[in-house]
Amino acid sequence: MPINEQKIQCLKCEASISIDEVLTCQIEEKIKKDFDAAQKVKEKELAKCNPPLK
Repeated sequence: MPINEQKIQCLKCEASISIDEVLTCQIEEKIKKDFDAAQKVKEKELAKCNPPLK
């Protein structure tokens, strides 16, 4: 756990929520989504250049 970890408290259940963990998760999901989209584009381009073997 980082020394300067920022936390907020849920108003409904009073759970302690790490802002660092939430932001890290959101950033990881965005990077993965962008990477997967770019990978699909590259795979389609490669498939056009190299038709499947029969």
